[in-house]
Amino acid sequence: MIRKYFQFLLKYRFLILIFNVGLIGFCLYLSQGIRFDFNFQEYFPQQNQDRISYEKLLIDFPTEESEIIILIKDDSIFSPPVFSEIVQLSDSIRRSEAFKEVQGIANLPSNILRAFAPMYDKMIAGPVPDRFYESLKNRVTSHPILRNQLISDDGKITVIRCILQKTYANDQGRKIANDYLNTLIKNYPSFESIYTTGFSGIRADYAELLKIEQGKLFPMALILFLLFLWLFLGRTIMILLPIINSSIATLFTMALMAITETPFTIVSSGIPMLILIIGVADTFHIYHHFKHHLTEDGKKAHAIIEAYQLMAKSCFLTTLTTIVGFIALIFTDLPVLKEFGLFTSCGILFSYYTMMTLLPIWLSFLSYPQLNFSPPFKWANMNYLIGRFQNVSGRLLFILMIIVIGLSIGIYRLQDETRVYQGLKKESVLSKKILATEKNLGGILPMSLVLDVPENNMLYSKSTLNSIRNIQNHLLDENQIVGSVFSVDNIVNFIFQKGISEVPADLNSLDMQEVTEKLDRISMDNPTIMNSIVNQDLKRLHIKTRLKDVGSGRFESFIKELNSYLESNHAGEQWTITGLPNMSLQLSKLVSWNIVLTISIACIAIFLGFILFFKSLRLAIISLVPNIIPLISILGFMGWAGIELQPSVVIVFSIAYGIAVNDTIHFLYQYRLLHPHKIDSTSSIRLTLQLSGKAIIQSSIILMVGFSIFLISDFLGLYYLGLLLIIGILSAVISDLIILPLLLIRFSK
Repeated sequence: MIRKYFQFLLKYRFLILIFNVGLIGFCLYLSQGIRFDFNFQEYFPQQNQDRISYEKLLIDFPTEESEIIILIKDDSIFSPPVFSEIVQLSDSIRRSEAFKEVQGIANLPSNILRAFAPMYDKMIAGPVPDRFYESLKNRVTSHPILRNQLISDDGKITVIRCILQKTYANDQGRKIANDYLNTLIKNYPSFESIYTTGFSGIRADYAELLKIEQGKLFPMALILFLLFLWLFLGRTIMILLPIINSSIATLFTMALMAITETPFTIVSSGIPMLILIIGVADTFHIYHHFKHHLTEDGKKAHAIIEAYQLMAKSCFLTTLTTIVGFIALIFTDLPVLKEFGLFTSCGILFSYYTMMTLLPIWLSFLSYPQLNFSPPFKWANMNYLIGRFQNVSGRLLFILMIIVIGLSIGIYRLQDETRVYQGLKKESVLSKKILATEKNLGGILPMSLVLDVPENNMLYSKSTLNSIRNIQNHLLDENQIVGSVFSVDNIVNFIFQKGISEVPADLNSLDMQEVTEKLDRISMDNPTIMNSIVNQDLKRLHIKTRLKDVGSGRFESFIKELNSYLESNHAGEQWTITGLPNMSLQLSKLVSWNIVLTISIACIAIFLGFILFFKSLRLAIISLVPNIIPLISILGFMGWAGIELQPSVVIVFSIAYGIAVNDTIHFLYQYRLLHPHKIDSTSSIRLTLQLSGKAIIQSSIILMVGFSIFLISDFLGLYYLGLLLIIGILSAVISDLIILPLLLIRFSK
């Protein structure tokens, strides 16, 4: 059947090629619509309670999702020249159609500054004495609404909050607005420090950095591939064929993502590179047997058919097992991992299609001199190494076992720590911006406490306001984590404080009717401020906090303590804790479980596949050992190196397992072909190492070279992906060429 398929393929190669060229053009057009996104809540299933609470928060309250912050740091913010530049910058931002409102110290509403407003208006209108700026500084830095919201306590850091129009509150809109602001602030070099930040601004920067990484890593991988393929293959055309095939498979996958409107995320951004790298590996085994048959009789068509006749089954099984390793991710609870597993599996399938359809067609068009490749890198010492193998195998096995045991101990040191912004190298520009924002604003992660007021209860009752104040004070006591807090209590203090006193208003002495009327008036005059803490149907109150990105471990302790405080002191009230930090904590818990689930499913499925393919339970059991060792090596190295388990790293186990299984299949397949012909196990293994060992080593080197490109990525997830896969592939090669032969000699009959 295989022979007939390739005879048909070569007979109608022109028609098949024309069809595929048209398909490539169509996919090239479709792939232009692919998007880049950094949407943290999409990591969770739609039915997840934390995601539901967070999305409800976004509906009820305008949050950091709808604003970009410009942070200005200067020791002389309230000096005439600096203040006038802030005024100019605010005016320029207001003229953009992307923003519906701009909040900053240079354009504060009159009723926010109350009696100070006339003086403030004079300052904006023209020159005034310096003492007015000093008075303004004292007023603003002690203002209950403005302090730690628009200005720091010392008056040296201020922010301009740029509230996006509803039509711009999406990924494309955020990018346009963020680019506009970044261009605009370049006109103000006199500030000590100025940059865009906030959740929306950083989210836009993340998406842009993902796009830049794709444009940088892919061509660099191609260059490295070309270099090493030249070392192994020699002929230029033989170098290009596997690259072309893998690139076409990558294009098909990107077109499928565009059709299904699936964006690239931090997790899925590595899919094109993975398809390119993995797609090249099996080509070496095809090339090896194709050259062998071509040298024997010099007939291209016969050499193509014989090579595929020999390798089609093993290539099919390697593709199937690789797909199983990735497709197992669809059983996880995390949507981003499901998408990654699904589309990577599709990419591997497309790569198999190009290898079984386009590669033989390309080969059939080439002349004999082009096909008679002789690599610059010689393998003269391969037979010598194989000859020495048995003499050192026992000692080598002992050393390997010591290494594996040492790595196994490292597994107990693993931590499932997750940070929202952990996915960047510290030296990257964006990481430095995040760290500076956290230092200057006291935190960067928005966390919310939301109170659902019962239907028959008064919204602004003394008990409710006292509860909010007590919780707010409790949060501020956690100054190692909590950077700032804002709620209706800040507004009440603003209304009823006398002068610029920092003493809070006495809630028990207030008339609640008067409080309600004045809060309603503030809401009409400053809807943006009030809508961020009171929802439109007046049934939910919101305490906004800004936290430091301390990691899921410390945050879990903080949340447990906060929940305990709420249960002990506010048991009769319906408080909900939500926001990105809370979701980050839940994500870290899901990650550990999904690792176990994914690897278990992949191992069971591939083990059953080995039994069916090789028709031997003994061989299937033996094959488990060299395939498990790479996983142990990766987990152990992570433990000893302090690499934390996180969503962008979890995928490495599926990839490593799939690659390790591929080498095992090629080795065992060749071994099974030789062993039945009355050749003893030792001789069969020696011949197998000579026939398949070189292709296994070549394909593994190519894989490690390809994944090494990730080491220059600014994203730690991709960096760790490259590092851990290099370790996994190296351990897989050692396992397949040393441990597997020893096991076959001892246990195979």
